[in-house]
Amino acid sequence: MFVIVYEFTVKKTHLDSFPPLWNKLTLLVKELSASRGARLHQASACSWIGYAEWPTRDSWENSNLNQEAVSQLRKQLSDSCDDIQIVYQLDVMDDLLTGG
Repeated sequence: MFVIVYEFTVKKTHLDSFPPLWNKLTLLVKELSASRGARLHQASACSWIGYAEWPTRDSWENSNLNQEAVSQLRKQLSDSCDDIQIVYQLDVMDDLLTGG
C-alpha cells in the first residue's frame, strides 16, 4: 500500500468551501482510479492535512486523471489555497487502522 500526504494552506475566504470541494474531488478521483480514498484533518484555522491511499506507488503515479471534471476541481481546490505541498510519499509497512 502507498500513502501520499498533502498539506493545504487554505485562504481565509475559502475556509467553509474547502472541505466540500476536497470531498468532491476525492470522491471523483476514487471513482475514476485505483485510489482507495483519503482522509482530511484540520491542523489549525487555515492548515489542513490530507492523505490518500493507493494500492501501490505505481497506481498513484500512473492514475491518468486527465479528465476535464478532475482538472476543473483541481483548479478550484488550488485557487482556494495559498499553498499545497506534498509532505510525504510513504510505503505502508504495517497497517493497524480499522475502517472509519
